[in-house]
Amino acid sequence: MANETNTGWVRLYRSTLGWEWFDDPLTLQLWVVCLLKANYLPTRWRGVEIERGAFVTSVDSLCAETGQTTRQIRTRLARLQASGEISVRATNYKSIITVCKFDTYQPLENENDKRPTNSYEGLRRVAGKKVAKIDKPNDKPKTPVINSNTDNYSDNIEQNDKQNDNQSTNDRQTQLFSSDNSIRIYKEEYKELKESLSSRVRATEAERETFFEIFFFKNFQNPDYEVERFCANYEASGWIRKNGQATTDRPALARTWTQEDKNAAPRFNADFLAKYRRFYGLAKQMNPALAPIFIHDLELVFIDTERKRLTFRCTRQMAEAVEANVRFFRDNFFDKHFAGWTLHYQTPRI
Repeated sequence: MANETNTGWVRLYRSTLGWEWFDDPLTLQLWVVCLLKANYLPTRWRGVEIERGAFVTSVDSLCAETGQTTRQIRTRLARLQASGEISVRATNYKSIITVCKFDTYQPLENENDKRPTNSYEGLRRVAGKKVAKIDKPNDKPKTPVINSNTDNYSDNIEQNDKQNDNQSTNDRQTQLFSSDNSIRIYKEEYKELKESLSSRVRATEAERETFFEIFFFKNFQNPDYEVERFCANYEASGWIRKNGQATTDRPALARTWTQEDKNAAPRFNADFLAKYRRFYGLAKQMNPALAPIFIHDLELVFIDTERKRLTFRCTRQMAEAVEANVRFFRDNFFDKHFAGWTLHYQTPRI
């Protein structure tokens, strides 16, 4: 079945230059992908209604389409959620991403809107050739008419001077709003916006990683999203607390943060999470570069005590990392806490 998103085009407004994530290439790339993939018209997928402006995807699919890693995609999705660009609804194997305010970004085409607003404006084209511009019916000759009467002549001179002054004003206005000048003004405004954003003292990637780790083990439902909320909140104030004091220990501040949905159910079993935290600490000591995959790529855990099955819903990359380090994983976590059990993986389908 043909897909509407495979043809046509989307609108990308110049105001994107002033967008807070414009200078983050990966976030900008993912945002454009979302605009391109969003359904122009409502559709259905496996009995689920997919509204206009939404599309079905998975982290693995977005990784394949953008070349970004799982961790990069999750972080950028969280940023787009926090800034109100998209909403994400998870299903068993896929996610439904909706572009917020899609009607504003990509309004439905109206055949009546395709007509010129003024039939006398612009150059007419016939068989692909330019035709001379057609004057408007109300256009008046620009050459002044001088009467033989000297009094009238004086009045006409004054009138002509006013016309020339008005013409000069119009010329200046035309110059002010010319294409080249508008681009120059826009570049200046963008430069000021970018400098303003830089002055907010954004958290470093290392700090964001620390915040994510804190929120993961605080058992937040969506730690990526909470990292973006947390950073946006304190970057906007220059990391100044409500009492007016500057923040000197950002991780300590993160430990006091509460998730947006205070009534959300815990993401993981509390006992499992405590045991997993000790394993993660050992993994960081042994291989700091690999360890983050064990928290970024783990979505859910299913504990079946009757059948003694432990199931990780995670990315393929995490499953491969566990298997590649299976001896370390068994010695420091699985055999210590789940001896006699079997380990299973539930990975998303592309």
